[in-house]
Amino acid sequence: MNSDFEIKDNILIKYHGNGGEVIIPDGVTGIGNQAFLSCKSLTGVIIPEGVTSIGSMAFSGCTTLMNVRIPDSMESIGHYVFSRCTGLKTLTFPCTLKEIGSCLCDYFTQIFLRFPDGKTFRVHGREDEKLNFMIQKDYFKNIGDKYLFVVELYAFGFDDEGLFPYMKKNFRKLFPFMLEEETLPALKKILDSGEVVTKRTIDKLIQYTIENQKHQAQVLLIDYKYHHFEVKPKNLKL
Repeated sequence: MNSDFEIKDNILIKYHGNGGEVIIPDGVTGIGNQAFLSCKSLTGVIIPEGVTSIGSMAFSGCTTLMNVRIPDSMESIGHYVFSRCTGLKTLTFPCTLKEIGSCLCDYFTQIFLRFPDGKTFRVHGREDEKLNFMIQKDYFKNIGDKYLFVVELYAFGFDDEGLFPYMKKNFRKLFPFMLEEETLPALKKILDSGEVVTKRTIDKLIQYTIENQKHQAQVLLIDYKYHHFEVKPKNLKL
């Protein structure tokens, strides 16, 4: 048994090692509260698949921690888990988290969300607010929920520079998910960009909203068509 790890009932209670790059043993299913608290020699940690929870303040004060691997099996993360980790520049979480605490990390840490297909998007601003918005929606029961998830991220104001190109490239697949009241802001932002909806496609989009009785979206599209594509009558010569 590795004396660096105090483990009880598959929960890592306390780390007693010398730091550096630490690999948490297979078979651990949870990391307890304050398990690595103020371990100032810890530079990296690999959390294996099968770990489903990280307790509050588990890595708080690990000022030299720079790299963390968080597995797709992770379901819940407590409060202040990475607070005062001043060396930590990025964190990537799976989109399938079910619970996340407040004050997750310091604001200079960049947060990324990892899709099941490996695609990641960066979160800016209030990480706690946006991540909790994400997990409260309970996405990814089915992989088809991915498109609704992307649309809601865009409507909610996630401003990763890779999100708009993704929306633009996959617009036809995403369009049906933009038509509800809560996701109309995503459609409006796409229209305001002036880069996605073309004269060739506008009538088909309008027809889709008519057939599906999405009246608010229909009004947005008709207004866009009038201002961008309608040919104004030429002045008559008398």
